[in-house]
Amino acid sequence: MSIGVGYNTIITELGDHSVPKNWEQFVVKRDKGETPGPPIIWGEPQSPEDAQPGYGFIADDATEEETFFYHSDHLGSTSYITDNKGNITQYTAYLPYGELLVDEHSSSEDLPYKFNGKELDEETGLYYYGARYLQPVASVWYGVDPLMEKYPDVSGYVYCLGTPVNAVDTDGREVYLYVTTLPGNDFGKLNPLQYATHTFLVVTDSKNNVRGYFAYGSEYMGLKGAFGGRLVRQFYDQDISVYKGEDTKSLKNKIKVAPPKGMTSEEFDQRVIDVANSFGNNADITYFMLPTSQTEGNCNTSTSTILLKAGVSSERIKEIKDQIPGISTGFSDQPKPWTKEEQKNAVERRKNIKEMNSKSGFGPVHP
Repeated sequence: MSIGVGYNTIITELGDHSVPKNWEQFVVKRDKGETPGPPIIWGEPQSPEDAQPGYGFIADDATEEETFFYHSDHLGSTSYITDNKGNITQYTAYLPYGELLVDEHSSSEDLPYKFNGKELDEETGLYYYGARYLQPVASVWYGVDPLMEKYPDVSGYVYCLGTPVNAVDTDGREVYLYVTTLPGNDFGKLNPLQYATHTFLVVTDSKNNVRGYFAYGSEYMGLKGAFGGRLVRQFYDQDISVYKGEDTKSLKNKIKVAPPKGMTSEEFDQRVIDVANSFGNNADITYFMLPTSQTEGNCNTSTSTILLKAGVSSERIKEIKDQIPGISTGFSDQPKPWTKEEQKNAVERRKNIKEMNSKSGFGPVHP
């Protein structure tokens, strides 16, 4: 019996099958039910001719001294840069909006890609994001957002709604449904209302700026508000802290709502905003945690109604409801009267039914 020498034996017997110089290999993850094997394997090597954007290959004529590797943080900002031997050649730390706090080098190279992975212009001190420049010292954009007139409730110069530590200037437009505990209420561990769930919507634009925040609740706070008061649009401090990433304790879930089939992200964003802004604000539409009539609603009836009117299917609403923990009464695939005209008609129907019941001697009915 001969004693092998591990992997070297395989190379000796079968030939060297190492990946050729300048070729790239990508990690492949196996899903359940696929061919048996380890969950993570190396894929087939790809030649430089098959290079994909964002990957690339080291050029044949590049020297080892010209090869550097970026190590980024959760925002994509370059923290460390190492050479081909793994030695740290550059360390950078930032203030919240990208101003350099520490910028140390062990070589003559000063690579320009820093905050969010964007290029820092040495002459102007600005970061280039494609459409605009960011001034890290003043913490504002140089140049107004081209969509400013479309979203008048947000400054056209603010970066990521003032949350640079949690948000990144990305290319995606999203609608998020946030699920939290009831805002502004400390019911205590023995009160069943601690299990009640509050939902609200946030719309972000292509720069991850918040273009619309839509939450609804009673005009009153506490237990009084849980079972009465007028249904109004609210601006809860807890909600704002949650979507800024400052309050994680109150957050139960964050659900991304994809655009309905046949609708672009931008169209869906605008549709959600338009529907939310069409809220009738009728004084006779009341808040109730357990709504039973068309003239009663709460935060959950409001968010589901907005999504339905914006084009989200009933099936998708049911899927979303399954992702909402706790007591989410009102979140339904049946929309509530929302616009001024719809709410007016609902109030009139309720009034007529009350009058008919009063004349006939029947008890109260909830239309």
